[in-house]
Parts: sequence; structure tokens; C-alpha cells
Amino acid sequence: MQEYKKELIGTGLSLALAGIVALLLPQNALSGWITGYLLGFLAVLLHLAVVYFLQKLDDERFLFTYYISIATRFLLVLILFMAGLVIIKIDQISFTLSFIISYILHSVIEIIIVNKFVHKNAKKDLL
Repeated sequence: MQEYKKELIGTGLSLALAGIVALLLPQNALSGWITGYLLGFLAVLLHLAVVYFLQKLDDERFLFTYYISIATRFLLVLILFMAGLVIIKIDQISFTLSFIISYILHSVIEIIIVNKFVHKNAKKDLL
């Protein structure tokens, strides 16, 4: 957990920044902003959970399962996103904007964590 301290701090700061932006938004856009942000955050959490639980697999099985999980996660997030736009009566612009911002922000943090994980495992394999 200590090796991911910077990423966790970055995630906390992004959550705080999203909260500040939410406070500055008009009341009718607030629920859309929060829902979109949390959907983007959920997508990245799902991915990190998959990586965490699959880390003990050999490389070939890891990649196969990882790619399946990417497709599954994409479909799940797409369904939730469409449901958010169609079913839930929220401001669609703020929902879409906050989802895109949150997804990109958390995906960058996710890439950094996965990169550290791969490098850490590569060093173990060399020893």
C-alpha cells in the first residue's frame, strides 16, 4: 500500500476537487455531476479489482482474463451510462462532462498503478 501512496493522495485530491466543483454548480446540475463522477470512479475501481485478483495468474492467463474483463467493464459502464441518461432525471450535460473528466483522470491514475505493478513483478522475475 505504501508504494501507491502518491496515487491514493491524487485520488483523494481529485475527489476533493470534484466536491468543490459540485458546491459551485447550480442545484439542478449537482446530481448529474456527482453521478457522472462516481460512475467514472466505479469503472476504474472495477478494473483495479480485476488486476488485484488476477495478479497471481501466469502471464498468458492473466492477459486473456484481463482482455475479457476490459470488454465486460466497457459494456457494464456503457449500460450504466445509458441508464443514467435515459432513466435518471438528471442534468445530462453535467453528467456526461463529469463522467468523461472522472474517467480520464482515474484512468491515468490506473495506468500509473498498473505500470508500477508490472515493473515490480518484472523485478521479482529477474531475481
